[in-house]
Amino acid sequence: MKHRTKLLALGMALVLVTCLFTGCAKEPAPAVEAPVAAEPTLSKVLTMAINDSMYELDPQHANTMGTICNHRCIYDSLYEWDNDSKTYVPCLAYDYSVSEDGLTYTFKLREGVKFHDGTDFTADDCVATFQRFIDERDSLTVAIALWSNLVSTAKVDDYTFSITLATKQSSIFASIGRSFMLSSEDLEKYGGEAFTKQILNGTGPWVFTEWVDGQFVRLTKAENYWNRENYNPYFDELFIRFISEPSTAISAHLAGDVQGYLQVGSISDELVGLYNGYEDRIEVVNTPCGVIYYGQMSFKEGSPFHDPEIRKAWELAIDREGIAYGVMGNGTVPNSIFSEFDIGYDPDLPVYEYNPEEAAKILAESSYDGSPITILTNLQIEKGEQILLAMQDNLKAVGFNVNIEVIESAELVARRATGEYDYFVITNMHVNGDPDAWLSQRILNDGHHSFAKGEVKDKLDELVLAQTAELDPVKRAEICQELSRVMRDNYGYIQTGITITPSRVAYDYGLTNIEITPSANYDYKYVDYDASLVP
Repeated sequence: MKHRTKLLALGMALVLVTCLFTGCAKEPAPAVEAPVAAEPTLSKVLTMAINDSMYELDPQHANTMGTICNHRCIYDSLYEWDNDSKTYVPCLAYDYSVSEDGLTYTFKLREGVKFHDGTDFTADDCVATFQRFIDERDSLTVAIALWSNLVSTAKVDDYTFSITLATKQSSIFASIGRSFMLSSEDLEKYGGEAFTKQILNGTGPWVFTEWVDGQFVRLTKAENYWNRENYNPYFDELFIRFISEPSTAISAHLAGDVQGYLQVGSISDELVGLYNGYEDRIEVVNTPCGVIYYGQMSFKEGSPFHDPEIRKAWELAIDREGIAYGVMGNGTVPNSIFSEFDIGYDPDLPVYEYNPEEAAKILAESSYDGSPITILTNLQIEKGEQILLAMQDNLKAVGFNVNIEVIESAELVARRATGEYDYFVITNMHVNGDPDAWLSQRILNDGHHSFAKGEVKDKLDELVLAQTAELDPVKRAEICQELSRVMRDNYGYIQTGITITPSRVAYDYGLTNIEITPSANYDYKYVDYDASLVP
């Protein structure tokens, strides 16, 4: 099994999930040459800073990058993403088979895996986890995003279970890799609202020890970790500090108070310059990512967005370059809802034009009556309020009556589900280059946050279903490109902001196995220390 080496800058191309999987145990990282640095840090406590906090204890409700990367340390999935092979590799499951109709997946589980409390991990835990996705399909974040296609789950024996889908799903392993397996005993004991307030048992290499909201999370090494024979971390404790201000985090790093700084999103060149002179101790790595800030219109009854001319005026009014460079510092403007990492990204698709004069003219001749339009965003999106303020200025300048409301993520999820919104801005965390989950969630359903009704909606539904069932990567990419063109041409499914690229990660020499996925999730699940890498 292949070890995660020192942080790698992720390449531009992603490889689709294949049926060739490698094991998930890790080999020792190779030594590499590095600049001369200070004496290695030998503390058994690793302190890291990250700008995105943890907001949820329940890993099945996690929907922010800071929350997910912390949970990945504690919990395991059946298969997990491997940056080296660009595919999903065995983790809690070591093998699987698929029925002839492509709808039922049967997984063989590793024996001897234990939860942190010492109880055995078995098929009962997997069945309970997937049954929760079914039972709480309309409220559970992971179920909404990834498992709308799940029909049933069944135990075959103590270490074998199956899941059955309603239709073929080309992105099945992207969903599996994002779904952490939970203890059936925990699910039965706590359940419901109480489940969100518990420190739960996982099977991962780190034990969830302490959490102070907005300040830090403390993890300790799991001595009974099932892969301990192949994974022997130097550190006994992982202390993650939540520091939202980049300059504060960088100052802490330079002072030696933290050994690494994980920035979800972008750091300006000016701030990165603070690391100048510390090249002998700290490595700064540019890492492209696939996060898009996008906006979505509501097509509820009475919404002005039913009028395509109003949608067009809205699009032409937004100064995306101004937001990318003025608000985010070093962002780029996307040409669709697909990032450059996604299957189906079309580099030839032009970006939306910023033309306030034309927007004002179109709006004045449209059916818009001046009714107020409220833009929502959540508190957890980086610079969300600043982005909305910039948009508001743009839109008001051409004649839109726009209000802003910044709310908690849970409220945003609830209002999206019920259609109680006009327009929202949120980040699209692309799951390792596979857009199927969010395409199905945002377009295919019949909720209020789906695309416009009628002929266009029918065409989009057709394309989403086609790409989901298409297992040939070339053909699937072509379908997704057509889908992005249809959305663009009809001015309906709007991406408002930017693709944040690159992100920058800084860490002390000697740290290994810190990686970043295309969805910009920092992965320090297997973080370790190799003194041979310290000059």
